[in-house]
Amino acid sequence: MTPILETTDLSKTYGDVRALDGIDLSLAPGEILGFVGPNGAGKSTFMKLLLGVCRPTRGRARVFGLDAVERSTDVRARVGYLPGDLGVYRNLTGRGFLDFCLSFHAGADRTRASDLAERFGLPLGQRVKGYSTGMRQKLGLIQALAVGAELLLLDEPTKGLDPTSQALFLDLLREENAAGRSIVLSSHVLEEIERTCHRIVFIERGRLIEPGVIDAARERFRRELRVTFDAGATPDLATVPGVRDVVRQRDRIVLHLDGPLGPALSRLAELDVRSIEYNRPSLQDVYRAVYLERGEETG
Repeated sequence: MTPILETTDLSKTYGDVRALDGIDLSLAPGEILGFVGPNGAGKSTFMKLLLGVCRPTRGRARVFGLDAVERSTDVRARVGYLPGDLGVYRNLTGRGFLDFCLSFHAGADRTRASDLAERFGLPLGQRVKGYSTGMRQKLGLIQALAVGAELLLLDEPTKGLDPTSQALFLDLLREENAAGRSIVLSSHVLEEIERTCHRIVFIERGRLIEPGVIDAARERFRRELRVTFDAGATPDLATVPGVRDVVRQRDRIVLHLDGPLGPALSRLAELDVRSIEYNRPSLQDVYRAVYLERGEETG
């Protein structure tokens, strides 16, 4: 399938500052891609380069097969974008601001914009200058979701939102993806990245971190199967391929894994098992190993 977006050696410098350095990346149709990294890693710059908001110092970006610089107007018309530093016209009402934003997109759906505002509980008749930070963020999300875009670029979309609105946003994101839209999502809320994205890339100082580094970080954390059996059952599972060791805890056995999960599950399927819990490293665990602990070692 032709990628929705594709970058080759995409790079951007500002004087002596290297914001982005040699990014080779593609996005498949219908894919949700998560961007993870600390502040200043290059996530926002990447999105701006895709829209032609700024020009690359080196390399190239293509969106829908179009050059992001030469055809930036055509690209923007087909993209829903929420910047990390959303600017608003404070004297407009919420509805006036949405009308202004949606006027640049032929496929915009104003009825959907009104429906989204109702779901978010956002009063569109009120002037934007009276909105709270969270209300302005909702306004930005609505304009991005209502333009009828084929691709969504969302930079810190839940910043300033309360937990209820965050949960609603994740539901909306799944709805958009189910409707066939591709999504690039940048967020410091690692749980929403982990729960939503099909693929996650890590970026640091403008460069993508090699997959091998991520895999090594994951391997640092123990994977466990916690299995509860009916009373009296004491099966021998130490010889199952992929099981490193077995710890017995009353009527429960904890299997520490260093291999594939399949053989252990196949063996357990033959036994009288009451419950199974699988613990794996969270994205928060991996993030800490990749950025914080590795940074402490190299620093």
